[in-house]
Amino acid sequence: MVFPNQANAHAVQLGYCTSCNGDLRIWIEHWHGSEDPSTTSLDVTITVNGVPTTITGAPDTSVINVPYGSLPGCFNPINFFASCPGDANMYNDWVAYDFPGVACNVPISVVVTANANTTVFTQDCGGMYPASTGTFIIPCATNQLPDIDTCANNTIGPFNFPAGNTWTNDNINIGLPASGAGNIPAFTPTNLTSTQVGNIVVTNSCGISTFTITVNPAPTSNFIANVGCPGQPITFTEQSTSAGGPITSWQWDYGDGSPIYNGQNPPSHIYGPGGPFNVTLTTTTGNGCVDDTIISVDPLGGLVANFTSPSVCNGTVSILTDASTPIGNILSWAWDWNNDGVVDDVNQNSSFTFSGPGTFNVELAVVGVGGCTDSIVLPVVINPIPVANFAGTNECLGFVSTFTDLSTISSGIITNWSWDFGDLLTTTDTSSLQNPTYTYANSGTYTVSLTITSDSGCIDIFSTQIDVFVNPTANFTTNIACNGKNTIFTDASTLGSAAITNWNWDFDADLVVDNINQNPTYIFPSAGSFLVNLNLVDANGCINDTTLNVTVSAQPTAIFSHTIECFGATTAFTDFSNPNGGTISNWDWD
Repeated sequence: MVFPNQANAHAVQLGYCTSCNGDLRIWIEHWHGSEDPSTTSLDVTITVNGVPTTITGAPDTSVINVPYGSLPGCFNPINFFASCPGDANMYNDWVAYDFPGVACNVPISVVVTANANTTVFTQDCGGMYPASTGTFIIPCATNQLPDIDTCANNTIGPFNFPAGNTWTNDNINIGLPASGAGNIPAFTPTNLTSTQVGNIVVTNSCGISTFTITVNPAPTSNFIANVGCPGQPITFTEQSTSAGGPITSWQWDYGDGSPIYNGQNPPSHIYGPGGPFNVTLTTTTGNGCVDDTIISVDPLGGLVANFTSPSVCNGTVSILTDASTPIGNILSWAWDWNNDGVVDDVNQNSSFTFSGPGTFNVELAVVGVGGCTDSIVLPVVINPIPVANFAGTNECLGFVSTFTDLSTISSGIITNWSWDFGDLLTTTDTSSLQNPTYTYANSGTYTVSLTITSDSGCIDIFSTQIDVFVNPTANFTTNIACNGKNTIFTDASTLGSAAITNWNWDFDADLVVDNINQNPTYIFPSAGSFLVNLNLVDANGCINDTTLNVTVSAQPTAIFSHTIECFGATTAFTDFSNPNGGTISNWDWD
């Protein structure tokens, strides 16, 4: 590429980069090849954080046939700020000016101007000089990181680093995350009660290094403006606090153009016409941390009566807390609990137990310095107490007890139910349902409690007892059962919590009750084994049943023979009876 005016065009591109040591290097691309750079001179003005410095002289170094991406002394890519279109990056021959130890992370600008006394490397393709970088910030390399000591609520950063940078922070209480990649963004630490120190470890192409950020607690400015009657002087009560050492300076700006007052307790101040006025208190601690607060003060605002009284449940003392302003300029208080025009209490704060739920209008009248007065009537709410009640079913052991809430409230709603079923053998005998159920593991009498809470937080408790009955135990015996004969059934059941009232016998396993006597008889239709069920019901309605196997034996067949004898001789009888599967145990001869 050849310049249109090659005789006068020498420089084709300007850029800058920085080294890991914080050196700023200005690069100038030219087309002179081996021309001696010491034969030229440029005017370079560098402005760091608002302070300019101008240098006139020859370049510090030069390189030939080096692409811009390989220029020495750069840890970050070169930034070009002036060039000749079509000629930049064509020649790769460079001269450079060095500015060692330039501060990082502050505003910088560079202006390069051709020196009229020399021409080599200084003339351009037309209009490139003077060349300006505009404002930029040099990223901090690892060996340039300053320790920072600052105050809470002050903005810290940002901190710019080379590409590929990572960082860690061992104390997130300074307001910075525990780690990140790239630059550290600007952040504002919150005001804590103790000094916080964070060790920041930075890793990038320049190496690994650590710097600290120390955040000192800032004071908290606060005060009360005591505005009395119109035209009266206004006093100020200082209430600032500091966790970072004592406050050493107080500065008051009354907001009306009057002189600033320095001191913790300013004198009373009389305002002229107008207002309201913004009063500013600025406090400073010994470590230089500052805070200010602004309160609008209206000299004509005068006395304002006010009080608070949170709603309470019926029967609870209502606390009436004075909230009148200004606090320091009130001389007397008069409370009228039932708004009947009669003063009931003259203390600053009052208390009273109102009769019954409802809304009661309470008046507070105050008198301030200068004789002005104010009063206010506010409603005090007394909430009704709910009435807890419920019904619980007495059940037989093994059956579910059901509880039905019967609680009431005169106004509002019941929002919470807390049940304790009184089962001392477990800790899970509770429920928050309105109508719960519970199955007891053992019989007995249990005290069940219900605690209810209304939407206004009022509580009531009701307790009553329920019974869990012992079930009867069904059992029976039979005589020897023979085919065709009555089998006698004898009730051998055990009582539960009440007398047995019903015996239901099923002799043939057809689920049909065959007899309802306590001790019945029954003739089975044949020999064999039969399942007999006895179902009991006692006076509490508790039931139990049992099924037993009854064996019915076949009747034996009696057969015998005898000898035929003459009168007076003994006749012999021989038994030939068939036991039919049983055993003959008795022989009765007639």
